[in-house]
Amino acid sequence: MAASRTAKMLKNANVSLAFYFLTLAVNFFSRKIFIEGLGAELVGLNTTAVNLLGFLNLAESGISAAIAFTLYRPIAEGKREEVSDVLSVQAWFYRRVSVIVFLGAIVLSAAFPWIFHDIKIPLVYAYATFGVLLMNALFGYLFNYRQIVLTADQKDFKITFCTRSVILVKIVFQIFTVLYLPFGYIWWLALEAAFGVLQVIALSLVIRREYPWLNPDAYRGSALRKRYPQIMQKTRQVFFHRIGGYVLFQASPLVVFAFTSLTTVTVYGNYLLIAGGVAGVLAAVFNSLTAGVGNLVAEGNRERTYAVFWEFAVARFWCSGIFCFAMILLANPFIKLWLGVDFVLPSMPFGLLMAYYFIQFTRVSDPFISAHGLFQDVAAPIAEAALNLGFSILLGWFFGLSGVLAGILVSQLVIIVFWKPYFLFSRGFQRSVLRFFGKEATYLVALAGAAAVSIFVFEKIVELDFSTWFGWLFSATKITAVFSVFSTMIFYFCFAEFRLFFARGMNCVRSLANKLMGGGYRKPQVAFPQTVEFSVSKLVGDCAPAGFVAFRRCACV
Repeated sequence: MAASRTAKMLKNANVSLAFYFLTLAVNFFSRKIFIEGLGAELVGLNTTAVNLLGFLNLAESGISAAIAFTLYRPIAEGKREEVSDVLSVQAWFYRRVSVIVFLGAIVLSAAFPWIFHDIKIPLVYAYATFGVLLMNALFGYLFNYRQIVLTADQKDFKITFCTRSVILVKIVFQIFTVLYLPFGYIWWLALEAAFGVLQVIALSLVIRREYPWLNPDAYRGSALRKRYPQIMQKTRQVFFHRIGGYVLFQASPLVVFAFTSLTTVTVYGNYLLIAGGVAGVLAAVFNSLTAGVGNLVAEGNRERTYAVFWEFAVARFWCSGIFCFAMILLANPFIKLWLGVDFVLPSMPFGLLMAYYFIQFTRVSDPFISAHGLFQDVAAPIAEAALNLGFSILLGWFFGLSGVLAGILVSQLVIIVFWKPYFLFSRGFQRSVLRFFGKEATYLVALAGAAAVSIFVFEKIVELDFSTWFGWLFSATKITAVFSVFSTMIFYFCFAEFRLFFARGMNCVRSLANKLMGGGYRKPQVAFPQTVEFSVSKLVGDCAPAGFVAFRRCACV
C-alpha cells in the first residue's frame, strides 16, 4: 500500500510538473502579447472579472473538500456503490449551487456600472467577459464535479493531462486571434467559451473510461445525503475556511483596484503570475501528497503520519527557500526584459509581496489538517478575513499598494504562521507544537545562512548579468545552483528529517535510472542516517566548527 501511494504521488507530481512548465511558459509569452495587443486595462478587466466570479463561487465552498474526505475510505476499501452514492450527493449539492451562482451573477452584474464607472473601455466588455467566465464555472458545477473521484484516488495526473492539454491549445489559438484577426478580444472570448465546452467533454470521457461503473444521480442524492451527515458538517466548517481563502486570493486584487487602477492591477498581476508559477511548481510536487496522507490517516497509522509530516515540512522549507531566494534576485530583471521598466514594482511592495509568498510557500500544515478532516476551527478563517480586509483597507487608504500587502501579511502571520500549526499539533497529532516552532526557527536560520553565503559569492566571485535574455537565463542558473548547493549542505548536516527525505529522493532517482537502463543498474549499498541522534562529527570529523555543531544539536531538539 505504501509503495502504491508513493508511486501514485510521483506520477501525479511528474505529470503536473511537465504540464505546469509548459503552461507557465505559454502564459508568460501570451500575457505579453495580450497586454500589447489588447491593452493593460483590458487585461486588468479580465483579472477583476475572475475575482468577482470568485466571490460567487463561495456558494460552493466546502463541498468538494468534504466529498474528497468522505471518499478516501470507500476508495481505499474498493466500495464502488458507496463511491457512486457520495458522488450523487455531490451532484445534488452542485445543482443547487449552480442556481445560486447564476442568480447571484445576475444581481452582481447589475452593479457593473458602479464597479467599473471609471474604465475607459466600453462596459459591454465587462459583461461579456463575466458572462463567459460564468458559463465555464457553471459547466464545472453541472458536469466536471465527478473529477473529485480521480483526486481522492490519487489519479490527479489524468485530470492534469486532460485539462492542461485543452488550456494549452486554447491559449495558442487566442494568441493567433489577437495577433492576426480584427476584434481580437471578441475572438478571445469566443475561444474561451468554446474550449470550456471542449474541456467538459474531454474530462467526461476520461472519467467514463476510468470508472465505467460510476453512476452518480442528483435525484438519488437528495435522499442519500441523510446517510452521510458528515458531508454537510464538513461543508459548513470548510465554508468558513474558504471565506478566508477568498479574501486572500480574490478580494485582495479588488482592494488593489479600489485604491489604485486597472493598470496597477495588471502590474500587480504580472508579479502574481511569476509567484503563481513558482507556487504551481510547489503545488505540483507537494499537493499530490494530500490524498496519500488521507489514505494514511484512514488506515489509522498515526506514528507514520507524524514521521511523514517532518519530512514534508523540511522539504517544503528547503524548496521554498530556493524559490524565494531566486525570485528576490530574478523577478525585477525578468519584468524589465519581459514588459519594460514601467511594469516594475517599487522596492517596498515588492519586498512585502515576497514575504507574503514565502509564508504561502511554507504552509506545511494544510494538507495534514485536510487529511485529518480538521475543519472545526471556523473562527480562524473569520479572523483571517477580518484581519486581512480590515488592515488592507486601513493601510491601503494611506499607503496604496504597499498598505494592502502589509494588511495581507498581518493576517498571514497570525493565522498561517502561528494558529494553523498549533491547531494541527493539538487536535491532529495530539502533541506539543513547541517542537515545530523550534524547528521552524532553525529552518529559517539555515536558509538565512545559505542566503548570506550565496550573496557573498555573487558579490565577490560569481558575476551576474541581467542585460539580455541569455544573461538572465545564465544568471538564473547560477543563482539557483549556488543557493541550492549551500542550502542542501546546511540542511543535510543539520536536520535528520532532511536526510531521510534526501535518502528517499535518491532511492527514487536510482529506481528511475534502473527502469531507464532496463533493470541493468543496481543501486549501491549506501546506509543513510535514520535518526536524530546522527552526529555531524561522524561526517566531518573533529574539524567541525564548534558553533556549527552547537547549531546542529539545537536543530535536532
